Amino acid sequence: MVEENCNCGKKLTWVNEYHRYYCHNCRKYSPQCPECNKDLSWVVEYGRYYCNNCLKYPEPVESKQTKKIDQIRKYEVAKIEKEFVKLSEQHKKGKLDTAKYKDTLNKMKFKDEYDRFWTIGAQTGKWYCYDGNNWVESVPPQTLEGQMQENRRKKIRKA
Repeated sequence: MVEENCNCGKKLTWVNEYHRYYCHNCRKYSPQCPECNKDLSWVVEYGRYYCNNCLKYPEPVESKQTKKIDQIRKYEVAKIEKEFVKLSEQHKKGKLDTAKYKDTLNKMKFKDEYDRFWTIGAQTGKWYCYDGNNWVESVPPQTLEGQMQENRRKKIRKA
């Protein structure tokens, strides 16, 4: 078995909820094997991906749909994180009062394709998913393409 590494050199984290390996440094999931669809590991010594299931060095093939979904996810996540940094800095400098800060963050929550709500924590800046009862720290799914929920009927407790 090869250790689960990303091609950026960092160790991958197993995300049990999605049965996938995730790189916190690159902010993306590991590419998948074209034969068995299992996540591939990066082997530094050979500069190639390896499939622990097929015991081969396949070339990862990304479909147009996978690329499109990944671009959407990166765009949405990056957009939310960038806006969070701006808001957080304004709040820390006193240019944005706490009520307005929390209200704006609340409007940035969104649903993914599985109808789960996601948000960035006001104090931590970490991602949280609403499990139906509580906000749980988690990693957004690769297929995250939900829209921000500015006009929701149902209010969700703050993270």
